[in-house]
Amino acid sequence: METVSGLLYKEEQNFPAWFYFLFYLWAPFIAILFIFNPELLERSDVMLAILLAVLFEFLVIALIGKMTILVKWNEMIVKIGFFGLKMLKIRKSEIKEVKVVEGKLWKMYGGWGIRGTWGTVAYVYSNGGGVEIELINSKQGLLKTKLRKVIISSKNPWRLADAIMSIS
Repeated sequence: METVSGLLYKEEQNFPAWFYFLFYLWAPFIAILFIFNPELLERSDVMLAILLAVLFEFLVIALIGKMTILVKWNEMIVKIGFFGLKMLKIRKSEIKEVKVVEGKLWKMYGGWGIRGTWGTVAYVYSNGGGVEIELINSKQGLLKTKLRKVIISSKNPWRLADAIMSIS
């Protein structure tokens, strides 16, 4: 476990429970298929395909199923997934403006997860509002692309915005 010093704000978000239900909705249909056609159990290629599909879905959930926001005294860090992949790191010198966004971000940006257009990235994991951060010439993310705006969903956007503004 990583020790975090100078922590001002921490928030963890997961996808809604119904998302996981929909993600694995196909599994009961496969079980019914095996009940009505038992000779499929003898075919190794069908079993391998199902095993690979289940492993792929577990990997997707492990990589993007959780978002952690850490606001320290000198920077803000957004980690994605249960492995804690660092997706975003913003220092005070890179921030031009911070605004609270009211409303449902998943409706504004077309769903949950990591959404992006040219120059804007939205991390949408909760059902409520979020924070919009306008950046000054920042290269962020895995591809080190130039970002102008970052939108981060939050269960408490006003508190997150206050914590970001208090970064020194």
